[in-house]
Amino acid sequence: MAIKYDTQLIQTMALFERLTGAETRDCFQYPDRLVFVVNPGQMGKALGKHKMHPRKLEQMFKKKVQIVEYADTLKGFIRNLIQPLTVDDIEEGKEEVVLKVKDTKTKGYLIGIRAQNLKRLQETVQQYYPINKIKVV
Repeated sequence: MAIKYDTQLIQTMALFERLTGAETRDCFQYPDRLVFVVNPGQMGKALGKHKMHPRKLEQMFKKKVQIVEYADTLKGFIRNLIQPLTVDDIEEGKEEVVLKVKDTKTKGYLIGIRAQNLKRLQETVQQYYPINKIKVV
């Protein structure tokens, strides 16, 4: 899946880098939130003291801001994306990933209303790894 950036998204990424000093790998824009993917080891810089940078960015963009650290493995990247939620196990198939969760509340947060959260998770992961579907069981 090819990544296409418009000028507004490029400006948003440049502003994020200028404000935080962290290198961004990618940025996803949704109607209610911005998701920044930072390079490994850059999470501390991206958050800043007392998590000041995300708060400042939320005030500037008037949207929720989520900062995710990239991981070289599929399991690690998914764990970083869904933090602070935790899953019991992540099973990788050829084209499918299964997240095993015992807690129904966590399962509800992962799936979201009308599977909105699950679709976002799937779209984000598909930008980096060749999977077709993510299931929560």
